[in-house]
This record gives sequence, structure tokens and C-alpha cells, in this order.
Amino acid sequence: MNSTRQAPEPPMGVTPEQLLEGHRLFEEREKRDAMYKVATRLVEESWGKPSEVAEGLGVLLLVWNAAHFRHGPLDFDALEKWIAANQAVLNEYRSRNILTYTSKDDAKIESLFQDLLEALKIWERVRGKVKRTPVGVVKALHLLAPNFFPLWDKEIAVKYGCDYAKGPLSSSFAEILSVFPTLCASG
Repeated sequence: MNSTRQAPEPPMGVTPEQLLEGHRLFEEREKRDAMYKVATRLVEESWGKPSEVAEGLGVLLLVWNAAHFRHGPLDFDALEKWIAANQAVLNEYRSRNILTYTSKDDAKIESLFQDLLEALKIWERVRGKVKRTPVGVVKALHLLAPNFFPLWDKEIAVKYGCDYAKGPLSSSFAEILSVFPTLCASG
């Protein structure tokens, strides 16, 4: 009997090499880098001051999520209150990197994600309804804890089977987080 061992399927179909290549392509193609640098600097320099951190996040969100916020204004007061209420948890994730993620983080991430989703919602004037931006949440979390929360968007999520429509928005995010330690360990 021939018992050849097959290599395990990489998480979400992503190999370490593909992850590195995707990162390289992103850096090559991304043209909004200046706004990211400005927003990152504003958040870093004002860390611990919720109103100023909210302004730093606003710089990035209003540029990178212009399609969302053209339908209604960013509520800086709601964002500031969310930051102040979550400062201790944000400090914890800001001091960690993605390789320290475990499923024990899921409850905190779920709470951060859902509460920030509410803080970033807008009232869409034309259609008269509330609109939320899960991609804006991910971008904001990345700026707040850049070594822990990866920067991704809907296109990336759908490509790797984490479609927002398939379940709670934050479960897709937790699934993506869980991939990185495994990928790095196998690469």
C-alpha cells in the first residue's frame, strides 16, 4: 500500500507565496498612499486623544470610502465616543501583531467591529435609509492597530470566501485574521 502524504490545503486557498505576491502588487498599484501616510501619522501623534484620533481616521475614511460618505456625513462625535469607550481594548491590539491572534480574541473583535459599524453608519438622504460600511470598519481598525488588523476590502474578502452576505460581517473578519498565523507558520 502506497501511503503518500498530501500537503495540507492552505487556509482559504492562500499560500504564503501568494500572500507576499498580493502584498507586492498592492504596494505597486496603490496610488492613495499619501493619504494613508498622513492618516497614520495623525493617529500615531494623537494616540490617547479620541477627538484627534477620530480626525485622523476621518482623513482616510473620507478619501478611501468616498463612495460611502458621499451619501451622508461621517459622524465624528459618534466615532470619538466609540474610540473613547474602547481605548483600553484598542491599546491592547495596538501593542500586538497579527501572529498573536487566537480565537480567544473573537468576542472582543466582534464587539469592536459591530460597535464601530454603528458609529460609522450614515443616513442615506436620497433613499432615506441607514447605510453601513464594513470596509470602512476594517480600514479604521487597521489604522488603530496596524500590526494586528490587516487592511482588506470587499474584493479581497469575496475572493477568499468571506463574503459579507454569508454571515455576520465580523465573522468574515475573524476568519481572515485566523489565516495569518497559519500562513506564516507554513511559510
